[in-house]
Amino acid sequence: MNVLEISPYEPPASGWVTRVKLLRQLIEARGGTCEILDIGPNRRLARPGCIPVMGAVDYLAKVVRFARGGFTIHAHVNGEYFRGLLLALAATAIARLVRTRCVVTFHAGAVQPFFSGWRGFVLAPVFRLLFLLAHTVVCNSSSVKHVLTLYAPSRKIEVIPAFSIQYLSYREVALDDTVERFLERRSPVLSTYVCFRDGFFIDTMIDAIAKLPSKWPDLGLVIVGTGPERESLERQVSSLGLDRHVILAGDLGHDAFMTLLRRSTVHIRTPVTDGVSATVLEALTQGVPVVASENGSRPAGVVSYQATDPADMARALEHALNRRHELGVAPCSLAVEDTASAEVDLLLCSPQRAETCAASQAF
Repeated sequence: MNVLEISPYEPPASGWVTRVKLLRQLIEARGGTCEILDIGPNRRLARPGCIPVMGAVDYLAKVVRFARGGFTIHAHVNGEYFRGLLLALAATAIARLVRTRCVVTFHAGAVQPFFSGWRGFVLAPVFRLLFLLAHTVVCNSSSVKHVLTLYAPSRKIEVIPAFSIQYLSYREVALDDTVERFLERRSPVLSTYVCFRDGFFIDTMIDAIAKLPSKWPDLGLVIVGTGPERESLERQVSSLGLDRHVILAGDLGHDAFMTLLRRSTVHIRTPVTDGVSATVLEALTQGVPVVASENGSRPAGVVSYQATDPADMARALEHALNRRHELGVAPCSLAVEDTASAEVDLLLCSPQRAETCAASQAF
């Protein structure tokens, strides 16, 4: 009944953080204990709700302590961060040595840089070793499982979609005064969540937005997120004369993000490595049209475009804005399940997952 989550923790808020916080809530509701070992950008800061990491030795010592204490080790990875991959590999190796359960959740879609080319050649052995050591590998769709079977036995891979019914529970909150004033003066309003780094194609998005004010003079774009490339984005926005059309809202918690989403005319999703994406599903279930980069995993109803083509993105945005009343008539009737509880069942080896847990003990 004890689980150690190894994941970035807020700030900044993210899909991983939302999922991990929800898992902890459900584990504790069942009488278990859930600790979060923060490996994110603020990992050295002591904050409520998580355990800081002061360095490599401190990280290893804390994983050993929890593993020896009988905690199930739950590591979170994707296909983009080599450091996170190594941290997960170390944690699963420690879990095996101490003989405690270890689960790895792969947070990504079927389109990943390491699946092909030189990255695939370099990283494939590392992922194979990680998945070999883990008792169970969790991914978010059958298409991702199909790819991961090249790196791990199919019996080890569990498909548990990242989006869960609890994501739709939120309370409307007041947004920052600057954002509120921006929303009052802008229509239509576009929103997006990004990380200011490679892979979110922010330059493409801004170039596409620059093509729209001639048709929608009061159009506004609210960008949620943080990261190291924020200053370069601000310079690009200024150079294109978009200062009055674009606002950077910074990091937002789940309640504030959902409040903003409900007030958006169209939501934009730019990366291709994210698979289905929880934010896409959040928007669709709220009746907000979505324009997203094509990655082969977008749900029906999403207006897609080629991720690196500003003209194609502008076309998709124009299409969604012109048909927004048709696309956003009512919330999408997606079947949203309680996938978080299914993941907790797996982590705690509940009776519902007893057969899976027993099978996963085989090396």
